[in-house]
Amino acid sequence: MPSVPLIRTFIQERDSSGEHPPPRYLQEANSKVYVAHPGEIAAPNCGFPICTALTQERRTELLMDLRDIIDVDIRDPTFSLNSMRQGIHLWSREISTEYSFLHRELLFLRDHDETGEAVLEIMGEPPGAQLVWSTITFGWALMRSKNDQEFHTASRIQRAIRTNILSHPRLTSNPPLWLVQTLFIVLLFARYQGTSEECGAASMFHGVLLEAVLRLDCGAEKVLNHPRRRCESATLNWIAWVEAEAVRRLIVQTFVLDVKHAFLFGGEPTMTFRDMMNLRIPSDLDGAWYAQTSGEWETAMSCVDITATPPSFIELLKEFWRPTASDPYSNSSLSGSITVMYGILSVAREVARREDSVISQRPNHQPSSLGNTVERSLVVWEQSWRTARSNSNLPWMVPSCTCVLQLAQSTLYDVSPVDLQVIAGKHVIEGKRKGPTDYSNAQRKIRLWAKEERGRKGVAGPCVPFH
Repeated sequence: MPSVPLIRTFIQERDSSGEHPPPRYLQEANSKVYVAHPGEIAAPNCGFPICTALTQERRTELLMDLRDIIDVDIRDPTFSLNSMRQGIHLWSREISTEYSFLHRELLFLRDHDETGEAVLEIMGEPPGAQLVWSTITFGWALMRSKNDQEFHTASRIQRAIRTNILSHPRLTSNPPLWLVQTLFIVLLFARYQGTSEECGAASMFHGVLLEAVLRLDCGAEKVLNHPRRRCESATLNWIAWVEAEAVRRLIVQTFVLDVKHAFLFGGEPTMTFRDMMNLRIPSDLDGAWYAQTSGEWETAMSCVDITATPPSFIELLKEFWRPTASDPYSNSSLSGSITVMYGILSVAREVARREDSVISQRPNHQPSSLGNTVERSLVVWEQSWRTARSNSNLPWMVPSCTCVLQLAQSTLYDVSPVDLQVIAGKHVIEGKRKGPTDYSNAQRKIRLWAKEERGRKGVAGPCVPFH
């Protein structure tokens, strides 16, 4: 079977020590692309079609659309064609490879083109300019210059798009896919690239994203069934698969983001495993996802049965939560493995919260078997993860997932970073003021946690004194 050229999948380079560094948006500012003068930057030469798909005519249309959202000087050199192309390039290379729920065909539709017509027929409407600008400006945030003009311009536009999307009339009633994708991107930007106030806004509007995704899921049953519906047109089959895959990927990414948000920043998961009951795990066929034509897509899909039902998230979760064998499911899907791990954490957190309520009412309550259950589940899961990551083209996700795994094995589901911060004396966390009751509850949970084996592993040697 002919393989898709590797350049199309944006394989990340290794650093000087031979390791795969994290995405550039999580690195220090000095690693960003340097721009000597605003707008004076060469066009991307990666060979990936999306990075050069923006034409001068389409650029003009986008600028006119942008002026409907925010008052900008379109003569600013930052809005040059090469600068906008570089924004798309950096988004595609550094961000969309990890948050891979946006296919290139959803960004640039060509008039009177068979693919563009198929997108409109399957999805019903073209994506809004907000989606394109959210990707361009996220890429600009990965540039640096003497006065950081690209970053400041990107931040202004991102704030305007966020305001525009949150007030969009379609957001509350069966929102289109592109609208929810845009909301995800602008909130991701606010959390990782914004000021402390914008990070707080991302946390505050996190629930809006979850609700929009769930509305998208409930209203998209026909979309999820597209891969099993055979069309006469190969292009329609391809775009139907792209849409269904994009929906699944967006739901998975939102679920993972929600669990991360709860465990690392405080609070409880809002989007639980119950909201994922009907979800089918996305595909890890990079050749199919990055296909440029229906012919390439058919070639990539020739090794799988397109009519077969993808694995169910909830069934996988059940098998890993209470495994009956050392390896209950040979799952080589990276996205499936990652999703299941966060599913295990979501279930563990819910059970821990329920038991914590019992423990608080019964001081002599005996430690539960939750720790043993989670540890056994994660041990079996890690076997599946090792298989999946050996086949992965996204190596920087390995240390990230391993880090969460280590935290999960010792603390995450029963003692959160918020509890540790409260004990350390912090009074305001994620915009919420903590008082004596919060301190007392955190102290009680940490005491119980520190008595167990995973507590000793969590502190990695030093003891937490409680008298």
